[in-house]
Amino acid sequence: MTLTLILTLTLTLILTLTLTLALTLALTLTRCEGVGSTVLLVLDGQGSIFGAFSGDAWRVDKHYYGNGESFLFTVHPQFKVYPWTRANDHFVLAAHDCLAFGSEDAGIYLDSAFEFGSSKPSITYGNPTLGSSPEFKCIKVEILPLFLALTLTLIVALTPSLTLNLTPSLTQP
Repeated sequence: MTLTLILTLTLTLILTLTLTLALTLALTLTRCEGVGSTVLLVLDGQGSIFGAFSGDAWRVDKHYYGNGESFLFTVHPQFKVYPWTRANDHFVLAAHDCLAFGSEDAGIYLDSAFEFGSSKPSITYGNPTLGSSPEFKCIKVEILPLFLALTLTLIVALTPSLTLNLTPSLTQP
């Protein structure tokens, strides 16, 4: 299996198999307190899967924080990574009312209830719109510690029989 296929299967599997929790920004910040590096995954209403990696622990702050290890990515319909462009240092903003990755127009913006979001080209990451459209409804949002995401990637890589196409089941009501 190629690395792209392994990562695509892993991230799709995470969204398919994890419990559906009523995640909110407040709960997420509590879950991620002191965790360190995390992976954010979003499934939008049209079936696009995308997300972000943050190398810093999340915290509520009125200013952007993070470091150049952060990046945005798409998983479905196509796997692609958007690293830091060095244009600015506006990596992550976790306020009481929103979560944003990238400045100007945020590469990923989620409201505090994780119900609605937007994705627009960000100069921080040089990304295009990551979701199916610039404004979207969140079907599922998941945040994982990096060590758990890497463990699941290893399991997928060592299990050749996991070549299922899980994506159609994600968009079914």
